[in-house]
Amino acid sequence: MSSPTLLGIPRGEFVRLLVAYLLAHGAILLIGPAVYWDDWTLWRVPSAVVLDSYRQSGAMFNFYGWLHVAMLAGGPWLYHLATLLLMLASGLLLHRILARHAWIAERERFWVVLLYLATPLYAARVAMIDFPYTFSLFFFFAGWALTGRHRIAAIACFLVAFHTQSLLVFYALPMLDLFSRTGEGWLPRALARWAARHLDYLLAPFAWFAVKVAFFKPYGAYAGYNEQFSVANLAFAAREQWMDLLAFRLHLVFLVAGLLVAALLARWLPRAREDAGSTCAGRGLLLAFIAIAAAAFPYWILGHPTVFSDWNSRHQLLLPLGVAALVVALALRLGPSGRMALIGGVLAASLAINWQHYLFYFIDWKKQQALIAFLGSSADVREAQLVVVEDHAPNVFGRRYRFYELNGMLRLSHTQGPVKFGVTTAEVGDYLSGKLDTYFRANWNAEGHQRVTGAPATKVTVTGLFTHDIRAEPFRR
Repeated sequence: MSSPTLLGIPRGEFVRLLVAYLLAHGAILLIGPAVYWDDWTLWRVPSAVVLDSYRQSGAMFNFYGWLHVAMLAGGPWLYHLATLLLMLASGLLLHRILARHAWIAERERFWVVLLYLATPLYAARVAMIDFPYTFSLFFFFAGWALTGRHRIAAIACFLVAFHTQSLLVFYALPMLDLFSRTGEGWLPRALARWAARHLDYLLAPFAWFAVKVAFFKPYGAYAGYNEQFSVANLAFAAREQWMDLLAFRLHLVFLVAGLLVAALLARWLPRAREDAGSTCAGRGLLLAFIAIAAAAFPYWILGHPTVFSDWNSRHQLLLPLGVAALVVALALRLGPSGRMALIGGVLAASLAINWQHYLFYFIDWKKQQALIAFLGSSADVREAQLVVVEDHAPNVFGRRYRFYELNGMLRLSHTQGPVKFGVTTAEVGDYLSGKLDTYFRANWNAEGHQRVTGAPATKVTVTGLFTHDIRAEPFRR
């Protein structure tokens, strides 16, 4: 008698995966109302402005623009809840994809999906501006799960997913998967027969890209966007990747907590088998490297290293699958105890890093709320047209406020009176010289602002995370 299933997954496995996932990423709901970074170019911005920005960026059929307009009706809470659910769904779809291969044992499949769901990569998923990437990733895994079974539905899902263009390269994985299940060998004649039978699959990314280049080229403020391809970028990205790993710091308290929770979970998770096959380890290792290369290449070639600093972890979107597969493949080369130690250690580190990320995001948002409250109550700020912010308090991932973030906070706290413009101390010169005049527009939260050199200016100094750690004084040019 077969064991009961949930969404096609054995119920016991499903519950374990869900618990581990919620432990790793459930804290995203603690920052439900938070607005970060480029989110300020969306939040409380007219829909027409959002649509125009994405139209200029070259979004095909303005898909991303309309997606944001729909999501903004629900606000940050909807974004964060949808992100939590879609990333979970992507992992569950991955389970179904891996289940089609007999050479991947049940426990090894479970471990790959477990580490995929618990990954601390793509921490920038919390930003509303990055939600389209999460949305595309879900449709990519949906298309992959449907490949070979429901042809039209699979291709339709992939065409939606390709709006995140790095998935055009990652598409090599489902095609390799399809070939491994339906191919007749690597001889030229066999390859030609297979290609003829699957021509629609093979042409889908090229057809999509051809339409994109011909009819949806970035223009205006986004002219030349994502066109800086260069082989030299690969070396730069690799160097930055290494430096970022060396610079990453995990606080001891999170690591200890992660180890304790992982140790408790280990008593509940499937144990390693004595007879885990070397075939699974060998194939898994090869496919893990292919997956990592396909995930990193489209970003590295553009000079975007897949690092944690600032908001650059958005470029890690596709890495979790390859990294999870690599860890499991390496674990299979160890004895049963060594396997569980490696997988348990990676799970512990993943939980710890995620908790640190979400706590820092929570603190970052509380700091922004304190700054917004201060800006709204300060008489000096009320009288100013230029607000210069000198920030000495910590920010998550060492990020810095952009002027449009400050503009968004100013507009939120001052709904009446002259439109103010906020800059950091490093941007004062650019503002006074007129270099920022082009940003006096609605999508930068500065529509209607007029640069007047002699207008009142206020300096706001931030030394901590609370309102009493912020002070204002006249700005001396």
